[in-house]
Amino acid sequence: MDYTSTNLNLLKNKYEHIYQMLQAQDNIQAERRTEMTNGLGNVLLHSEMSGEYWLYEKDNALFQMALWIQSIAEQMQQHNHILLYGLGLGYHLRLLLEHYPDKWIYVYEPNISLFKTMLMTENLQGLLDHPNVKAVAVGPSMEEKRQLIYPLCTLAKDTFAMLTIPSYQKQESEGIRSLKEQIPAIAAEYQVNQKTLEQFKDIWMLNRMNHLATNLSSPSIAKLKDAFSGVPAVIVGSGPSLQQDIENIRKLKNRCLIISAGSSIQALLHHGIRPHLVVAVDGGRVMENVFRTSESLEIPMLYTPTTNYRVTDKVNAIKLFAHSDTDPITKFFMESDTDTPIFRSLASVSGVALQAAVYMGCREIALTGQDFSFPEEKHYAEGVIHIREKSIHEKVSSANELVKNVNGGMNRTTYAYRILQSNMEEVISRYSDVHFINTSKIGAIIKGTEWMSLEQLEQLWERKVKLSPDSILQVVEGKRDTAINERQRKQVMDKLTETFNELEDIYHKLRNIQKLLGKLAGLSRINPLKCSNTMMSIEDQWSSVVSSVLFKILFEPLLPTELRYFDNHLSLIVEERKLVQKAKLFEVYLGKLINEMIEVIPRLEKLLHDALNRIPV
Repeated sequence: MDYTSTNLNLLKNKYEHIYQMLQAQDNIQAERRTEMTNGLGNVLLHSEMSGEYWLYEKDNALFQMALWIQSIAEQMQQHNHILLYGLGLGYHLRLLLEHYPDKWIYVYEPNISLFKTMLMTENLQGLLDHPNVKAVAVGPSMEEKRQLIYPLCTLAKDTFAMLTIPSYQKQESEGIRSLKEQIPAIAAEYQVNQKTLEQFKDIWMLNRMNHLATNLSSPSIAKLKDAFSGVPAVIVGSGPSLQQDIENIRKLKNRCLIISAGSSIQALLHHGIRPHLVVAVDGGRVMENVFRTSESLEIPMLYTPTTNYRVTDKVNAIKLFAHSDTDPITKFFMESDTDTPIFRSLASVSGVALQAAVYMGCREIALTGQDFSFPEEKHYAEGVIHIREKSIHEKVSSANELVKNVNGGMNRTTYAYRILQSNMEEVISRYSDVHFINTSKIGAIIKGTEWMSLEQLEQLWERKVKLSPDSILQVVEGKRDTAINERQRKQVMDKLTETFNELEDIYHKLRNIQKLLGKLAGLSRINPLKCSNTMMSIEDQWSSVVSSVLFKILFEPLLPTELRYFDNHLSLIVEERKLVQKAKLFEVYLGKLINEMIEVIPRLEKLLHDALNRIPV
């Protein structure tokens, strides 16, 4: 029997990241499955080190699985969170779930071909959608590994055990070692991202909601897909090295797309250079300093909905928008917009600019002013003045890490810069058909780029097509709709109204849960059966709240710290066997979160109301 359709539907609903990855990797073929005498499946795999080997021992697979489950008993006693390296056809995971019903499991399968085999031949219902399976990741990409490690960071307040299925223990030693080395870096990245999310959660929500109206009245960057095929691009950052390249950028401005990343617009305009496009993603007040001159507001802008909406409201030039992979709000309210690309946001504004250049068809992309460090003890190029000098000095003087520079020496940097650099390199690695060039004469080495000076590029690009300063505008105007898409406008307005009503329903559910929580302490002492039934009722009502779309798109972005605190203590509630103590844990941890959700609802209602009023009728 072929389970592909059923299993893909499961993935689409619960593990969309795997579903999307499989769609992108449709060229990878599944392995061939054979059936053993015991009725279980098996797969003949190949290792570069040891040649062919069987996923499971052919003659005594069941016995070997029984030995394995016995061998891990001590580890399972010591840990509540288990990272399972190797899914195979799912048999070891089934054993774990059967023998250890109280453990939470995070599954990593490095082999996409083998996973595809399992999709076709094994029924994954009751396995990958089991409530104790907290994360599943497939394949070698860093993005998939984040999908594995981030939930561990959220849910496992203590340590975890790493288990490996037997054949992988022998054949995947390098992969196991690599994952173990990557876990601390991914965990540290998670902590940085959580701090950023906590810092900007309110302003991002405000910007995304208010940009719904802007998105409806602005063309998408989809209008520019492959519009500049064969045209090279220069992505301009704000680093100190930009100063050394500024005159060459002036000479190149008619031979390539000049794309300004965020605050570099100040440096370019300071030197009288008008880029073809400026990219904006920052939601903070600092953007109002970056775009405080009328000249800066007359440059065509590509923005993502996290951008400070007060800035985009003032832009007098053509505005284009793109979606961000960390933006559930725009995706929800503009679900009918399937043409606009979704860019990865982890790699900062320069990363979004780079992805935009590739999307527009550029296959030669130079990075200038992208230093990812503080060369010569400087932070920004001349003309970049959006941050106070004292703050800049403090940041540079406190940089206590080092990174290799293009000259063979070392530059001072920060851990945050190292993460941005790593994320940029990850984005670069996705485009094997694009030639990336690092032109910084003093910045960090960027993996995946070739170093060349802009003087050399000036000679190489001498005969490239000539561009006018209004090239972006000319292309967009040729494809632009003259009015707001009426159907999409109505859909967004209807969704905002529906969301307002659904939010009221959630409010009443939360109030009811609140009342039930208040009864638990007394019931736990005088009527244990009724207490247990009340807990079950609370769990059912809470489940209906957390499984709702609004929980994911509104509450998760606004209450990241509060939800993480609850998740970190959830295992205490699950594992507690004494009714009185369990009732207390319910009230302490779930009660706290319920109160915080109720408190935030008036703010959400105002955001919905304001977003609706911004849309022209």
